[in-house]
Amino acid sequence: MIPQSTSLDKFLEQNNIRLPQEDTEAIQRTLQKKKMDDYLMPENLENSVKFATDTVNFGSVLQNQLQQNLPTYDQDSLTLKKKTRELQLAQDELNERRRMYDIELDKLNQRETQIKQQRQELELSKQRFQKFVQENSTKRESALKKMEEEYGGEEKLRLDEQRFKQVQIGMNLRKRLLQRNIEQLKTYQKFLENVCKSSQEEFANPEAIRTRFENLNTTKNQLEKKLKEIEKLQQEQKEKEDKFMQEQERKIHKLSQEKDQYIKELNEKEKSTNGIGTQQSSQQTQAQQQATEYSEILLGINNLFQRAIDISKRDIKFDETGYSKEDAISQKVKIIAEVIADLTKFKDTVIDLDKKK
Repeated sequence: MIPQSTSLDKFLEQNNIRLPQEDTEAIQRTLQKKKMDDYLMPENLENSVKFATDTVNFGSVLQNQLQQNLPTYDQDSLTLKKKTRELQLAQDELNERRRMYDIELDKLNQRETQIKQQRQELELSKQRFQKFVQENSTKRESALKKMEEEYGGEEKLRLDEQRFKQVQIGMNLRKRLLQRNIEQLKTYQKFLENVCKSSQEEFANPEAIRTRFENLNTTKNQLEKKLKEIEKLQQEQKEKEDKFMQEQERKIHKLSQEKDQYIKELNEKEKSTNGIGTQQSSQQTQAQQQATEYSEILLGINNLFQRAIDISKRDIKFDETGYSKEDAISQKVKIIAEVIADLTKFKDTVIDLDKKK
């Protein structure tokens, strides 16, 4: 590269080069144009460095070629023109490279701007997603809380339903008892109506009514006295029944012990007796076992009879002294069957009500 402090003439003189005036002016114009380009675009440092490097290399080659001793002026002139054209081509190539560099730099700037925009959009999307996740977590917690409350309410409703069913069963039992009382009261009402009707026909004056009232009052007192006696007898009868049940249990327990002891003795005797003795012992054992089973059956009937009375809430006063032993058992079994039939009917009614619901 030709230094700016050295003129073209000095450069040609130092290198012993003789050029025509036209060629010298053309070279000067080229150098001036190069200086103007460098002044107009100083910011492209990288291209300027590349251009300076290429120019230095090209100048070194040109200087080496110019330093050779050429035989004639024409040969020097042709060589200078050739080098000038090469220099111009190199300058054009450098300009093209500078232009391509500017284009690539613009693309990189645009890409950087686009990346910044995408980064901003990504940050906005990230913020929206975090907001969505937070809202979704809040909704999920509220939904879980609501679901837990609904499950708790459902369990409470189930317990209330069971309690109401039990109350309904009790009310239905109470209703049946009240219906029976109403039927009894209706019967008593009819009796009173008949009494009033008979009284109107029978009593003609107040004195007769007063006399009849006194008689009725006396009869009432007698009946109350008898009623107290009957209640006392019933209480005694109940105590007797309780004692009888306890006695039956003791008898059965005693019979069971005797049966076990008797069977044990029979087993021991069987080992020392002949076939006839064994057969008699077996018959005695069967008879004893039948007696024990009969006692157990009798006790079971009595227990079941008491439970039936307690469940049905019926005021049943049963006196075994008015029956034979077999008739008493038969009457107890009959009452037990009636209670079971009533309970079965009530169960069917409750099931029908549940199905209707």
